[in-house]
Amino acid sequence: MLAAIVRWSLERPRLIAALAALFLIWGVAYVRDLRFELLPNLTPAETTILTESPRLSAEQVEDLVTRPIENGLVGARDVGQIRSKSIQGLSVITVRLAEGADPYRAR
Repeated sequence: MLAAIVRWSLERPRLIAALAALFLIWGVAYVRDLRFELLPNLTPAETTILTESPRLSAEQVEDLVTRPIENGLVGARDVGQIRSKSIQGLSVITVRLAEGADPYRAR
């Protein structure tokens, strides 16, 4: 079977070359219009909120700054996960957005 296909192809080189050129043109046109990212971003979208609170202890930063911000973010749309850390004079809140959320709109 394969020998017959090879023999038929060798008997018609112009037809095979024309078909190969058509497939090449079609493939180039298809790939040119294809929308894909060469290196897609595999990490989920996230944003970080840094809040400075000079002269406050870690416990005060937690109570007065971090918790109110977290409570405001809990019900927000496209929020997947919230992590926070409070140290003396500084509150760091990391918000990981839900899968498929538009990072620019969610921020």
